[in-house]
Amino acid sequence: MAENSPATPGLIDRIISVLETASSGPAFDEAILNASFVFEKARGLPPVGWPDQVIGANVTNDDVARLKVCLVNLIERGGRGSWALGNSCDAKLKATYVRVLRREMNGDAGELYQAIIALMNIGECFDEDRHSCSILDEAENRALARKYLESQD
Repeated sequence: MAENSPATPGLIDRIISVLETASSGPAFDEAILNASFVFEKARGLPPVGWPDQVIGANVTNDDVARLKVCLVNLIERGGRGSWALGNSCDAKLKATYVRVLRREMNGDAGELYQAIIALMNIGECFDEDRHSCSILDEAENRALARKYLESQD
């Protein structure tokens, strides 16, 4: 049966179904990972570590748009999805990442870091003297986020 036949939900539908009903666990983690791979595929990147289901999927612009909406909704509900959504490299999502920075300023250091990276991926500048950052530098990442948010007010 084909990947996108009516009797079998396509990859994008399966990812969305999981992200709409779960917030953790192995199925959630796999859906986040595959969402990221789908964005990479849509951007024309070569497959690195992609499972066969992503490699073989016919991904349309509509699929990418639906996946973005799903991840934005997940993030707006307080879920973690900035890493996957950030791989879309869509500058129109800047406000979503800024909201994550505000929400996670004193919260989840990993999600804060991923929102910083997502903003950097769309050309936002955090510190002209720094060309990289690490998830391990929690205090520095919070300081960078704070400085960035102050520049946005």
